[in-house]
Amino acid sequence: MEFRIEDKPAFNLVGVSKRVPMQFEGVNNEIVKLAQSITDEQKEEMHSLQNMEPYEIVNASVRACHLLG
Repeated sequence: MEFRIEDKPAFNLVGVSKRVPMQFEGVNNEIVKLAQSITDEQKEEMHSLQNMEPYEIVNASVRACHLLG
């Protein structure tokens, strides 16, 4: 996996969300189902809102840290 850390101004994440079970190994089928449920119209709207790099869809997990402690 390639990555880099950059300083960015404040930004918003837009997209679809769903609560899925935590899984640390293998493919999380609930995330696969979520990705497959995104309609073409939703994809077009998300792409229209992109105004900074990366100009592609990313997966993001939020508020998971409190589940690990």
